[in-house]
Amino acid sequence: RRAAHLAAQLDLLSSPRQRLVFSDLDVVWLRDPTPFFTEGCDAWAQTQHREKRLLNPGFLALAPTPGSKALLREWDRRLSQKHQRNLPVFNDVVRSLGDAAVSVCALSPDLFLSAKRSFRRRAWSPLTDPRAVVAHANWIDGHDAKRAAFERLG
Repeated sequence: RRAAHLAAQLDLLSSPRQRLVFSDLDVVWLRDPTPFFTEGCDAWAQTQHREKRLLNPGFLALAPTPGSKALLREWDRRLSQKHQRNLPVFNDVVRSLGDAAVSVCALSPDLFLSAKRSFRRRAWSPLTDPRAVVAHANWIDGHDAKRAAFERLG
């Protein structure tokens, strides 16, 4: 499970200034994301759906803090109860733990792009959007469709 794997890796970090970054395979890194991991957060996540305030753990950075460790423990516990998708469970855990227990900061959707803001727009290109840090093909269904989107952009 993702949460358990991340928890094990997070325990290996030796400095509070280090960050563990998880990225789905369908995320293209266009620039170094680390300058966007600001102080005061236990974790940073891409937004999935701005209107619904959903975070997407398909691009997730973690600081080795008690808050991020609590987040991963609870996420793993809930995922191990039954087979379910990471995203809704992650968001439920963030809400249930609350800001007092863990500070999860949303990364700017204008810089950390979902497929709706990148791949699914015919005119979009990393060359025409130099501010983009990552582009996530999360709203594209199927291996072949994702591959075609990547190939279209070179």
